This record gives sequence, C-alpha cells and structure tokens, in this order.
Amino acid sequence: MAEKNPEPAFPGAVDTAAPPGMSVRDYFAIKIMAAALASAVPGQISHDELFKACAALAYQGADAMLEARSK
Repeated sequence: MAEKNPEPAFPGAVDTAAPPGMSVRDYFAIKIMAAALASAVPGQISHDELFKACAALAYQGADAMLEARSK
C-alpha cells in the first residue's frame, strides 16, 4: 500500500541512517484507534470485526485530519 503521507511523525528525532519510522498519518490513526477501542462495547461484535472496523475508522479519521491540517 502506498503511503498517503510519508511525513515523519517525529521529524526532530529522525536519524538519516535509520528508517524514518511512523508517518504522521500512522500516528493520527493510532490515537484514533485507541480511542475507538476504548469506547467499544464488549461482546457486540467479534474481536476480528471490531479491529477491522476500528482500523478503517482510524485511517479515515487520520486522512480527514491531514486534509484539515493542509488547509
């Protein structure tokens, strides 16, 4: 999958000899996914369905944050 926003999440910590680490998009998605999982009601859907739904929501939210950030 092509990275939509390869900008590093922590640009000051980037070592040119090391891989760049997570992107801002990934950082936003992690925060959103954590919040979505914390607010999920146990037992409503299977764990597999829950993780897939939260991951999709997380990246949709991250993309919206990046779009708003660019305005």
